[in-house]
Amino acid sequence: MPLPLGGPKGSGLSLMIESLAGVLGGASILTKVLGPERSTRNAQNALLVVMDVAAFRPDGGYFQDADTLADIIKGLPLRDGFDEILLPGERGRRTETERRQKGIPLPADTWNALKTVAQACGIELPTPKT
Repeated sequence: MPLPLGGPKGSGLSLMIESLAGVLGGASILTKVLGPERSTRNAQNALLVVMDVAAFRPDGGYFQDADTLADIIKGLPLRDGFDEILLPGERGRRTETERRQKGIPLPADTWNALKTVAQACGIELPTPKT
């Protein structure tokens, strides 16, 4: 199990999400891992929260305030050895952009295994980007 980040607050947040995503939906991961079962199998659950922003912010200022908050966070002083503060999703978007341009890197063994399966199925693979 990954350890929660952020000390007691992170632990509390982790427990809250496990309760909502796992226990509420009947797919608790922690009870299987930490309980009598002591499961080591990979497990997954999910939580989707949908909110009507206008119900909370009828003035329409939410997105502007969220952008301001993001700008403030990105402008905080950097720790030594760091060039930038990344917000959730930024690294993934950059990786997606790069992979759309350059392709998805695959180890040679994986590519060769895919070729073997494709040949057996009569499928022509695309030419790899180099």
